[in-house]
Amino acid sequence: MSRDRGTITERALRSRLAIAACVLIAVAIVFGGGGAPAPLTGLLVQLTAAVEGIVFFLQLPTGKRPPRMAWVLVALTAAIPVLYLIPLPPAIWHMLPGRQSQIDALTLVGLEESWRPVALSPARTLASLLSLLPPAMVLLMVSSLPPEKRVYGGVTIVVIGMISLLVGVAQVAAGSGSDAFRLYAESNSGWLVGFQANRNAQADVLTILLVSWVAFAMGRSPIARRIEGIEPPLRAWFVGIVAFVILVAVAMTGSRAGLAIALLVALILAVTAAARRRSGMSRKTTARSGFSVRGRVMALAGVGVLAIVAAFTSTLGGLSRVADRFDFAGEQRFNIWADSWFAIGQVWPWGGGQGSFVPLLIAVERLEFVDRTR
Repeated sequence: MSRDRGTITERALRSRLAIAACVLIAVAIVFGGGGAPAPLTGLLVQLTAAVEGIVFFLQLPTGKRPPRMAWVLVALTAAIPVLYLIPLPPAIWHMLPGRQSQIDALTLVGLEESWRPVALSPARTLASLLSLLPPAMVLLMVSSLPPEKRVYGGVTIVVIGMISLLVGVAQVAAGSGSDAFRLYAESNSGWLVGFQANRNAQADVLTILLVSWVAFAMGRSPIARRIEGIEPPLRAWFVGIVAFVILVAVAMTGSRAGLAIALLVALILAVTAAARRRSGMSRKTTARSGFSVRGRVMALAGVGVLAIVAAFTSTLGGLSRVADRFDFAGEQRFNIWADSWFAIGQVWPWGGGQGSFVPLLIAVERLEFVDRTR
């Protein structure tokens, strides 16, 4: 009896720990997309990660610590910003490339002989280091859970990702001049950004959603169990329809790189996973004739979703706007890349530290290519 109670208690504890990890993932997706212009939401995510991490590891059973490889990955990721924040004597940092302007500026106030880190902007590098806390904590927390509990992290990505997609649809429907349904004042107005401020970040979220959806809907997961009563051919169609809607949402972000990644990488991986799953199922099950009532309902729902997506994109001229994004006439990125390459050469090979790109680029940006965008 005591053994059963102990087993139940341990299971309940693992369930609570899994919920804690899912909450952190959800908070990170919803509030972690503001970037540098929105430090308060980023601080909220970091504080949540710190508090949940402490509580998580205090309640974690003995012998269930994160695997060594997870700690190694976290340590290697944090090592670079930490090393770049260590103050160095003037005899060393004076020899680093790209430091002459810094030396000249400090000479004016008599601080040229002070100890300085490799990072040209220590505050930005420290902010970059703190931004690593949430993903590092998610990695440690999820890797500490048993496989049957880790799956709920992926389910959380699917649920929050779908909500983010719906929020993005409302944003696009509100029009480019409206700030409705947007979390941040500085965002890509008129495009589907969901909980993010930048369309590229939202494209990343949707691409992860695409892979997670196909993997969990076609595999062994709570989502798969919900739709396992649907016939295999129809289930594949249902999963494909939702995947297609996600791809349309990626296109509606206006992110060219995001769309390319979703089509060339995520979609290929998703189709491969689905094909392997279907081949495995075909060996174990025999084909059944006819579709159940549940299957017919799902088929009609899928057709309805496709019709709504088609009407939505055509009414707003969404696809034509996306196509216009691939017109590279007057594209400024090529000039930015040239200036970036020059900036890299100024501090090669040691660099300026994480977070130093903006001040480095501004210092060398050619004035004839400066415009109102940032």
